[in-house]
Amino acid sequence: MRRMANSAAVVITAPIGQIDTALSLPETARRGVYVILETADHVSRAVDAYVGEAGIVQPRIRPHLASLNVSPRAQIAMIVSAHNQLVAEEISYLERRLIDIFAQSPLAELHNRAPHLPRPTPPKIQDSAERFLDDAFVLLAPVEPVLAGVRSG
Repeated sequence: MRRMANSAAVVITAPIGQIDTALSLPETARRGVYVILETADHVSRAVDAYVGEAGIVQPRIRPHLASLNVSPRAQIAMIVSAHNQLVAEEISYLERRLIDIFAQSPLAELHNRAPHLPRPTPPKIQDSAERFLDDAFVLLAPVEPVLAGVRSG
């Protein structure tokens, strides 16, 4: 788990084989977004990715892992807030932004279904979510360099 001073972002990453340990952390009982990453079986992309959002991350992860038939070599990154202060609109915005980032990256193959047409996000919500996302990517860079590369690529 990684945190940054003066930031609300908390990032929890784990290989799928250690998901029980990761999901036992109290931070996973919060609203957030998550990314399931797996080394791609094809040469055109570095990773296969799935992005999700959850009112509470903990119970949402297992069904997705089962339904996606994720291999043991997969990784998961869960992004939550330090004090569960993210509101539903911010979570939805963060999920849409991560989906957009992965969809536009030459490094990733996105496995989400076609997104629903996004609702307009109020500028205040969008600004706070973008700051949060910036901090989350700073925290992810040393742990999940492919994720950091997806954003910059």
